[in-house]
Amino acid sequence: RSASPARADLCWTTTDDDGKKTCVERDIMSVVGIDFGAQNAAIAAAGRGGVDVILNGNSQRLNPNMVGFNESRTMGEAAASLAMSNYKNTITNMKRLVGLAFEDPRAQAEMKRLPYQCVPMKHASGGPDSIGVKVMYNNEETIVSIEAVAGMMVKHMGGISAAKAAEHSTDSRMSDVTDESLLPNDWVIAVPSYYTDAQKRAFLVGCEISGIRGILRLMNETTATALAYGIFKDIKKEFTHESPTNVLFLDMGATSYSVSVIAFVTGKLIVKSSQYDADLGGRDFDELIAHWIAKQFEDKYKGKISGKPMESPKVRLKLLAAAEKAKKTLSPAGVKEARLNIECLMDDLDFHAVLTADEYEKLSAPLLARLAAPLERALAEAELTPKDLESVEIVGGSTRISCLKRTLAGILGLDPNATNNGLSTTMNADESVARGAALQSAILSPRFKVLPYEIIEYNPYPVKIAWDAEVDQGVEVDLNGDTEGNEPSNSVVMFDRGSAFPCVRRVTLRRA
Repeated sequence: RSASPARADLCWTTTDDDGKKTCVERDIMSVVGIDFGAQNAAIAAAGRGGVDVILNGNSQRLNPNMVGFNESRTMGEAAASLAMSNYKNTITNMKRLVGLAFEDPRAQAEMKRLPYQCVPMKHASGGPDSIGVKVMYNNEETIVSIEAVAGMMVKHMGGISAAKAAEHSTDSRMSDVTDESLLPNDWVIAVPSYYTDAQKRAFLVGCEISGIRGILRLMNETTATALAYGIFKDIKKEFTHESPTNVLFLDMGATSYSVSVIAFVTGKLIVKSSQYDADLGGRDFDELIAHWIAKQFEDKYKGKISGKPMESPKVRLKLLAAAEKAKKTLSPAGVKEARLNIECLMDDLDFHAVLTADEYEKLSAPLLARLAAPLERALAEAELTPKDLESVEIVGGSTRISCLKRTLAGILGLDPNATNNGLSTTMNADESVARGAALQSAILSPRFKVLPYEIIEYNPYPVKIAWDAEVDQGVEVDLNGDTEGNEPSNSVVMFDRGSAFPCVRRVTLRRA
């Protein structure tokens, strides 16, 4: 066995002025995986040497997940550099809105936190209004669907791969080829496990609007991490058929917290349970600190400021930026305090203060209390106890918070004096999802020959089918030979929550 997938011949053709076609070797970066995070996005490519995260033009591995509109469109780091001055036209957190109806309570709650304006978009086919964003583009007011904005960012990530492919090519003919033609051929994009089918379809529509072709799969983020963890250990023969190795994966990013129990056997991973808190992430810790700063600022300059700091979009952005910096300062174990210095926070007034680690942990207590429920549900659903776990792997940027790690370790009964409180940090917190998605892309791509590796997914939502039928006629439903009865209903649940996926069920409808 080899730890690196073998590469098949990859080529594209160019046509010269005489109409002669020439086959030119394409860079292996045509097979990629993308971690489309709420705050940052990362892209990894599969190649002969394994999987590598691709650096952007500024040699950064993470790309701010935002799209800015002005005289032109900017994405990633270019959009981030203008976000403070162009906040009304800089779209962030599109991942949280994709596929939701405008009136959906989740969408309404999210829109209250955003500095840009969201508007309802009607459809000729009817149905609930979807979400659009109102921006000034080329000095004209324009409404763009949130799905299209997400697609723009995905294409920008593909452009990073294309630019790197052109840069690394040794063939002089590559100079005649645009980066657009070097976009990846095969993509796997990681999305949250709580995404519904409607959200996934909407995400794919956004990619299609941007001209992206070749998306092989939308993959659950935690499953991508599990694949990145398990496939190389499987190559080293660390798993057996007889005794599954149970691993708990804890992932907290900018906006959500997910827990999955994965069983590994030779050549296979099985998702045994998946739970989440879709509204608990690193930004919630940022907001706690931002509100603390705002209160200190109001108390200090009482009667001298023109309004509430958190109610001004631009001031709110300044507060959140300062809060995130303080959070990162206080995250490592042993750090006692973070100094806050914000110039011209509001009304030309500066702010200086010190936030201690103890005060920060007290502020965070309500958020830390929410960690236990998804974790306990995941273990109960998998019918396991903490003692049955081989390892507890933590990923996601927010898992670096020291008080969060201590809380997780306490819930699981791990040794508080061990390194990282007994939690395992063998996975790269920021890149494991992108790496796993790239591995899945290589497994599915016809351009690679990869050792067989099976993934048994977990169905997070029940799947029901419905049909047109008169109730008084009665319909007998036969699922895989199991008669469901002659009940006055025109629907039946085909796949329950927790069903293994992929799977097939045959349904037979017989009229009475």
